[in-house]
Amino acid sequence: MSTTQLAHEAFDKFHAAEHDKCASALDQLLSAKHNSDTKVRLNKFINEYYKRGCPDPQALLTKLTGLYEKAQEKIKKEKEKPKKKTEDEDVESFREDDDLSVLRFNQAILHVELRQVVQATCILEELFQGIEPIDDYLAIKICFLLLELRILQRQPEQAFAVLAYLDKPTAFVTMQLAEKNGKAADGQDGAAADGTEGDASKSADQANVARQSLGFGNFLVQHGRGGESLSPSEYRFLCSIYRARVSMMIKNFKGAKKDIKASNDLLTKEMKNVSLLSGCLEEEDKLQQAMQRQHLAMVNMFKALTEAQRTNVRKTLRMMMLCHFNFAESKTEAGDAQASGNARSQDNEDGEDASMLSFHPAEDDRASPYLFNNLGVLHLFIQKPALANYYFQKALDCMKPSTDPLPPEALQVPGAHITKMWLDYRAEVAYNAGLQMLMSERWKESLRSFEVASSVFREWPRLWLRMAECCIEIHRK
Repeated sequence: MSTTQLAHEAFDKFHAAEHDKCASALDQLLSAKHNSDTKVRLNKFINEYYKRGCPDPQALLTKLTGLYEKAQEKIKKEKEKPKKKTEDEDVESFREDDDLSVLRFNQAILHVELRQVVQATCILEELFQGIEPIDDYLAIKICFLLLELRILQRQPEQAFAVLAYLDKPTAFVTMQLAEKNGKAADGQDGAAADGTEGDASKSADQANVARQSLGFGNFLVQHGRGGESLSPSEYRFLCSIYRARVSMMIKNFKGAKKDIKASNDLLTKEMKNVSLLSGCLEEEDKLQQAMQRQHLAMVNMFKALTEAQRTNVRKTLRMMMLCHFNFAESKTEAGDAQASGNARSQDNEDGEDASMLSFHPAEDDRASPYLFNNLGVLHLFIQKPALANYYFQKALDCMKPSTDPLPPEALQVPGAHITKMWLDYRAEVAYNAGLQMLMSERWKESLRSFEVASSVFREWPRLWLRMAECCIEIHRK
């Protein structure tokens, strides 16, 4: 069996959660490559991590750090050798650099999972500085994660550099090809109306291949590679969302409103009629709806923020209740597929469908922490600190981390691992709770909350200023 076939077999077994068979295929692949391939070793570590239920990200990070250091030593030794490189050696060197980019990105993800934001940002900045030769799909992921961390650390100026790169029309060749393929498929669809049934089905298949979701990248049918199948409309949608978030941070509300309108148009016109998965998983339709709800929740949260600035509390609450975060399901979809099918055709003025009206985020473990935090912020905004504190405490109670390993079937569904371990926003909620207690003159409780947040926001000057205020007031008493 060739190395390519072994690699495909390993990916398929990992995708099916058959980790023992995946490990066997990876061992054969590593032997065929003389135990010197960085990416195969990386995949072995990740497969073992998932096999054990993803229990200890710090242990995996330690292994990846050791693997990166060994790879760096190997590169350093090869550079010291005075020899003329052949064309094949140049190609091998380029491939090794690509493997190291994948390894570094995985290190950054683990740092984020451990809430080590500064270390993750340093790795991503290093990758961003040399982003040109990196595979387009990985490069997009690097840019989006770096944007997320810059926004998290309240650094809009640094975020603008990443946004400027994403806005370049020639930044990613893959996106240009996907746009061309999508237009060509749309044209073939129109021509197939007068042709045969076989031509119509062929053009439909080409249209589906031209659009894959950025949200489920490691579950792509092309063995983890996006290729030319990425969704240009989803890419533009996410860029608009990030641009709106950065505009909000610098108080450019007019620009943010413009970007939200653009993202809403993309969501309701282009993305609504385009499949973002096209045969990746057996539960494709269910995941497709979950991704659409997640995108809609992003838009609705910006609408809620806009209404909150107008002190329109009733409409703000209404928008918050429509947000299906973290693949949360409505009752109609969980219990009655026919009802959800009928509901998809009933859209109202805000873009939500009837199936969402049966959903309340407070009743879902995946969505309730974020609802309670947002309700706390809203009540803090309308000068109701007691209610704000109540909701912040409920959010913190819902966000208690779990160390139990995930079952194998849960790891087959995109988002299961992220929902449980990565989306830990206790630091953000603790800062909000500390701010509320500071306004209520509860200095000691406020200082304790700010100390919890300092593990993540250590480079945020405003946090240290608030902590200093607490210390001054405690000393006064």
